[in-house]
Amino acid sequence: TKGLKSNTNRMGFGGANDSYYEYLLKMWILTGKIENKFRLMYLQSMESMMKKNLAQSEDGYWYIASISRTSPGKVRRDTVLEHLTCFMPGLLALGVYHKVTDDEDVLKQHLKVAEDVGETCAAMYTNYNISPDSVVFQPNMSINDQRNIQRPEVVESMFILYKVTKNEKWKNYAWGMYQQFEDMLRVDNGYADLNSIKKKGDYTDMMESFLLAEAFKYLYLTFVDEDKVPIDLDNYVFNTEAHPLPVSFSPRKKETMPPTLQPTSYPVDDTKIEEINPRLKTPKLDSS
Repeated sequence: TKGLKSNTNRMGFGGANDSYYEYLLKMWILTGKIENKFRLMYLQSMESMMKKNLAQSEDGYWYIASISRTSPGKVRRDTVLEHLTCFMPGLLALGVYHKVTDDEDVLKQHLKVAEDVGETCAAMYTNYNISPDSVVFQPNMSINDQRNIQRPEVVESMFILYKVTKNEKWKNYAWGMYQQFEDMLRVDNGYADLNSIKKKGDYTDMMESFLLAEAFKYLYLTFVDEDKVPIDLDNYVFNTEAHPLPVSFSPRKKETMPPTLQPTSYPVDDTKIEEINPRLKTPKLDSS
């Protein structure tokens, strides 16, 4: 928008940024796919993400990092993947499901990124007792923030990827995550955060509301028979707190879908991006 300026040099898809990108796509769906401004901003954002934020580690994991503008024309990318960012595979898959563009090449590209990053997010669980709050690639995956605070983003993506692709592996990943919640987080009166995933029983005195409101809701919907719970991706959109909102079919005339953006090459050309390791500089994120 003309006249608006960013108050930060940092841009990513994790804490303090995630919901904005999520609602670009979901507002387009919720308005009956009429408001094309949301669709186009979403496509532009995803194109930029694939050019600047998407990276691959030496051990083969694709991930979405944060970037910082260091000087005009120069961008620096960190090597951290936040658990919070792991909503992105589900978001990309949801856009494919709702055909956010008529360009089949772009849809295939978005689904490939969704599945590639989805595998990395799943590995945050399969590689450890339970997922840390973030991992760092230096050059291979290792723990960055060793806490686990019952975040829902990965199981959210497993749910959507399973519903979109019908591939049982996403359902199997989700079941493994549920078992890890039970094994690592279960206490006498509920569930508790972990100060460190490295030590079973290193609990805080905290149970997050989003464990029930989001994580367990997505797990339930992954496994329940669809005819018993008629909440599907066609007629409902889950907001950022996992509340199912019915899609509004506006009586206004549906706008013609304008030409799509050109697809971005994948893998990306990142020769102008400088990699850094921000392990000691990454701030701890509040629960959200």
